[in-house]
Order: sequence, then structure tokens, then C-alpha cells
Amino acid sequence: MARRSSIELDPRVRAAVDAALAKGLKIDAILEAIQRINPEISRSAIGRYSKGYREMATRERDVLAVAKAYAADFGDSTNPTGKLLIQMVTSLAVRTVMAHSEGDDIPDPKAMANLGRMVKDIAAAAKTDTERDAAIRKEERTKAAESAERAARSAGASEQVIDTIRREILGLAT
Repeated sequence: MARRSSIELDPRVRAAVDAALAKGLKIDAILEAIQRINPEISRSAIGRYSKGYREMATRERDVLAVAKAYAADFGDSTNPTGKLLIQMVTSLAVRTVMAHSEGDDIPDPKAMANLGRMVKDIAAAAKTDTERDAAIRKEERTKAAESAERAARSAGASEQVIDTIRREILGLAT
């Protein structure tokens, strides 16, 4: 196993290098800034680290782009990456079950037990995701109702009108 980079060994250096790379600074500029924190960091260490950082950043951007496209096609979410991962694992589980059902071979019991746990975990993740989305929507409605109530009060609306506005925004029966 390769030893950890000198940049990864010092959290202050790593944070500074990550911030500099995010800003788009070049290796020499990063080296100059890092020398004040740790003069033992070499230019080549920054070069190696920045290559890995760029690869990771590219992968993350790709995943986010796919997740956003998925969310646009299958319902908007504040957590498109989570929804994408849940859907990808679900698709993998379905393909695995279908592949076994099309053949005459009997699937490995251990593999099926693992698949069962995976399906259970997917269902739990989907439930958590749905509950989080519902809580966010409820909080947004509550804030909107409070804002509308303040505006209605300042405009001199009656308590009955204010109550009607609040109930309408919150989706409550009148």
C-alpha cells in the first residue's frame, strides 16, 4: 500500500491546498502559500495531490450532472445524488434477480441473503429520503405561511383572512 501524501498527513496543509485548488491556483502559487504552513512540502507533492484532486473533482461533477438529470426526469429533489444512488442500487438488485430467474441455476443462498439485506437497506434509504423531502417541504410552507401572516397583519387584514391565508398555504382544511 502506498504511503499517504505529505499533504494528507497535515490537515492544515490539506485544507489550504484544497482551497487553493478550488480557486484554480497554479502549483507554484500553492507552493508559495503552503511554505508558510509547512516548508517541507515539495512542489512534486503538490503536483501529485492536485492530479488526484482534479480527478476526484471531475468524478464528483459527473455524478452530480447525472444525478441532476435523473432528478429532472424522475422528480425534483434537494438530494438528487441520494435519489440516483438509491435508483442505481435498486436497478442492480432487479437485474440480479432477473438474471437468476431466467436461468435454471439456483442462486447462492449467501448471495440471496446479501441481496435481501440490500433491498431492505434500499427501502430504508428511500423512506428516509422521502421523509427528508417531506420535512423540507413542510418547513418551507411554514416559513411561507409565517411571512404571509406578517404581510397580512401589516396590511390590516382581519384575523379570519389571516387564518384563511395561513391554512391555504399550509394545506389545511378550512
